[in-house]
Amino acid sequence: MICVLDIIDGPARGKRFWVKQNQCIEVGRISTADFSIPLDSHMSRRHLLLDSTQNCFRVRDVGSANGTFLNNDPVQVSELRAGDRIRAGMTTFLVSYKNVDENPHDCDGISFGQSIAREPSEPNNQETFKSLVKSPGTRSVDFSGSVDKELIADLKRNTVQPSDLENIDLAATQLNIASGDWWQSYFTPTNIAEIYEQSAELSGLCESFVGLLEEFSKSFKLYVVVNQSQLSQDSFQLVERLKGSGKLEGLSQTLYFAKQSELEEFWDLIKACQGQDAMICLGSRTPLHGKELMAFIDTLSFPSMLRKNLTAQSNSLKKQILHRIHWVMFESDLAGRLMLLLKS
Repeated sequence: MICVLDIIDGPARGKRFWVKQNQCIEVGRISTADFSIPLDSHMSRRHLLLDSTQNCFRVRDVGSANGTFLNNDPVQVSELRAGDRIRAGMTTFLVSYKNVDENPHDCDGISFGQSIAREPSEPNNQETFKSLVKSPGTRSVDFSGSVDKELIADLKRNTVQPSDLENIDLAATQLNIASGDWWQSYFTPTNIAEIYEQSAELSGLCESFVGLLEEFSKSFKLYVVVNQSQLSQDSFQLVERLKGSGKLEGLSQTLYFAKQSELEEFWDLIKACQGQDAMICLGSRTPLHGKELMAFIDTLSFPSMLRKNLTAQSNSLKKQILHRIHWVMFESDLAGRLMLLLKS
């Protein structure tokens, strides 16, 4: 038998490949995978294996950040049956079987002996962002967009004066936090409660993503969750060095947790991970431990996934995340625009 996998959803929709007996196929974002899907930003570089024994074909997760799902159930390793659906990142595979003398690619015009067709190693739509992205750590962030002057004025009229900040709990309401002139200059509310977006050019106190975090660090303890599977080679090696010295706490095989107070290279890590859909920054008034993130670890794997999940499940997910965390800041797109989930 031959196990045939049709991609029915995701960036590579319409593609087909197969696994023969005693064969193993690696699937992931990395270009060296047997079947590479570089356009799926929610798929790990090395996500899953498809292999066979004499009696069955199997799917095996290889430590992916977001997991592998078989018929919507998370799996580590499982036997495959006709009609099964495998989900990895944004990609869904439909499983079917053919006899060994049938051509799995007869509908594609591809002869049986040809190798698996791969996606381009770099998405064409990345061209539009090349003027914005130089290299990890030296990214030119696009903070274009107009400020809603009327909204800012309303916020000012309904908040305490900056001179009163030392007498209030900054975590109490978003309006109290917004009363700092520097904060309200850069973020405005969205149509999702407690979710704010960057809406002005960075100037004055805050000249970059790092500048914003440094301002927040004056009132909060800072933490960062990094997805190593998303990183470029240089950034990957920095994480490897920090792991080797015991300065990063492992949350999974690909996710790592760092505390500003315990990591001298904290700002180097922030700069190295910018612009790769790989980092989420957290702020809390009380010490935070990695084990407290385990309940929603999948949500923190990718900034782009976090925004999507907050939109779809805003009430329950926000309540879960903000139980101990006071704010979460992350890049929402390749142009570098920032999102802020703020406890109200």
